[in-house]
Amino acid sequence: MMDLDATPNTIDFEGPNSSVAFRAPMIRYTLNISNAFKMMTSLELPEVSMTYGHGLSSSYQYVPDVILVFRFQAERGHLQAGGVLRTMAYADSITNDQKTVFGGGAAISGLFKLTKKDNLMFQGVFGRGMAKYVQDIYGVGLDAVPDDDKYNRRDMESVRVGGFYFGYQHYWCAKLNSTLVYGFTKVHADQTYPQQDYHLGQYASINLFWNVLPSMTVAIEYLWGQRENYGGKRGNANRFNGMVQFSF
Repeated sequence: MMDLDATPNTIDFEGPNSSVAFRAPMIRYTLNISNAFKMMTSLELPEVSMTYGHGLSSSYQYVPDVILVFRFQAERGHLQAGGVLRTMAYADSITNDQKTVFGGGAAISGLFKLTKKDNLMFQGVFGRGMAKYVQDIYGVGLDAVPDDDKYNRRDMESVRVGGFYFGYQHYWCAKLNSTLVYGFTKVHADQTYPQQDYHLGQYASINLFWNVLPSMTVAIEYLWGQRENYGGKRGNANRFNGMVQFSF
């Protein structure tokens, strides 16, 4: 579901906090339905990050992530929509059972050339058990968490996550361009989470890129971020980035 063409140009390597930016070994098939429309499907190596309860632990993942993506390409940009289906395994050491919890979600993204000097790019993502695919919450145990179950069935429940970003790029001249970005990510509270756990995050940046020479680029960037936990505690961060790049 990754859409590099809709990814804003930033010095910050990770980019917007809600971007689908995960690379995995895969087997992929692409079908060109027409000159403008194509379909891609893949089986990807599963990577799961859960927060396990008492007696629950990680297990070998037997089922790959299943991806389906449709892309429409036009002269003034493109539109892409995709979905993922996940079957995530975990172990119950008390009953010696192997259990599974399902996840899935969708993403839509695109880039539109508004004028010869202006581009608009965006992405939105929403689903359950797909934190692996969201930049800000990858690998922090939010694919699934213990189910708040009064019957104590010792199950895991996939976590609802969502987010979006917008980017606007303007070319001041042939050698100078700037990109303004805003991103938002949220973990939805279906259960009672620890107060120190991630609830939502915001991301904003603005930069200036100067193509000094065909083989040399210089850039500066201001980046702002905010994280809010379930307990309401909030923190902000400000950063300036600089870059000098030589291409050979």
